[in-house]
Amino acid sequence: MNIKKYQNELIVLAAIFVLCITYFYKQEQIAGQTQKADSINRSIGEYREIAALQNIWGNKNITPKVDQLQEAVPRTKIKWNKTGKTLTAIYDNLSASELNKLINKMLNLAVEIETLSIKQSDSAYHVEFACKW
Repeated sequence: MNIKKYQNELIVLAAIFVLCITYFYKQEQIAGQTQKADSINRSIGEYREIAALQNIWGNKNITPKVDQLQEAVPRTKIKWNKTGKTLTAIYDNLSASELNKLINKMLNLAVEIETLSIKQSDSAYHVEFACKW
């Protein structure tokens, strides 16, 4: 076989081979860049969410709002223990409307609820609540 006879065909074949390799390499690079961009966008979203939560939880107005849980029901039904930024409260003999009012106030607070236990006995409710902020 005479290589000089097929020299042009071999050059075209080598060029097509190099073209295919560069095409697949470029496609791989583009896919990697889009994955990195997606990862960066997700990270930015998470950082924004963390910053928003820090602003909410670092708010100085949370403590007075937590103190309003004491005013939701009569004081005779409450055992209240607040130390620093933690609260443990036990509510006894609550009616359904008092329970509803209390739960609405609890769930609208920007606090981390550690425990929430509600037990019903006849028509009265017993609630144990612990949170921190």
